[in-house]
Amino acid sequence: MLRVILHEVGRDAGGFKWVRDQPGQDRRYAVDASKLMRELGWRLEHVDFEAGLRETIAWYAANRAWWKSVKAEVEARYKVWGLQISVKKSKSIRSLKSEAAG
Repeated sequence: MLRVILHEVGRDAGGFKWVRDQPGQDRRYAVDASKLMRELGWRLEHVDFEAGLRETIAWYAANRAWWKSVKAEVEARYKVWGLQISVKKSKSIRSLKSEAAG
């Protein structure tokens, strides 16, 4: 799948590094669409995975304005969240050091 994505966005198909899978990782990403089908009437539009993937990539490339601002907002939230965690960790380390010294 990654090679198809890299090809579709004009990147080197070998431009990635393999990492070892974690046990059970595939199950975590499995999707059960039965509830979508049953409750919302959703149906598959593509049976050919690669064709659907190419169409999805083309849609995102043609609709950058739609997702670009959302992406920026999400990344800003992650940055703040990461800083908050860093501050909490450093406060915890300082309190542990002062407890040990006191």
